[in-house]
Amino acid sequence: MYPESNMARRRMATRLTQLPVTSVILQGSPMRTVRVLLVEDNPFLSESLKSILGQDSAFEVAGEVRDGIAAVSLARRLSPDLVLMDMSLPGIGGIAAARLIKDERPDTRVVLLADDDDHDYHQAAMAGGASLCLPKEGIVGELLRALRNMLLDERGFQI
Repeated sequence: MYPESNMARRRMATRLTQLPVTSVILQGSPMRTVRVLLVEDNPFLSESLKSILGQDSAFEVAGEVRDGIAAVSLARRLSPDLVLMDMSLPGIGGIAAARLIKDERPDTRVVLLADDDDHDYHQAAMAGGASLCLPKEGIVGELLRALRNMLLDERGFQI
């Protein structure tokens, strides 16, 4: 409708996601970081996601694997606060892995990354126990803000 205002909003959103966040504080607890298990079979995207998370000191990549079976195993050992996982993985897919992780660790938040912004993918992800499902397209500008909002809403984190 008003292309200039949409462009200005996008620029503002991009600037907001680039603001440094020094910590995430669990209400009533000392300052701590959110420990993230990264599960992505594409090495290029995995490096990009690590780079994005590395821009924000509130997040620490505690582990990284390339398939769903390894994700379940490593989540068991690391007890991450958050699992950031591709939906399409070798072995077992992201939705099945999310279900297994949530069965064993109900407090762990799982965010699934979908190749497509299809409503059916999102419904399946949420039914599988995901806290959030994000399309991979455009993830660079939105990831940190989406994770902060999810944690604030679901875990009582203050940012």
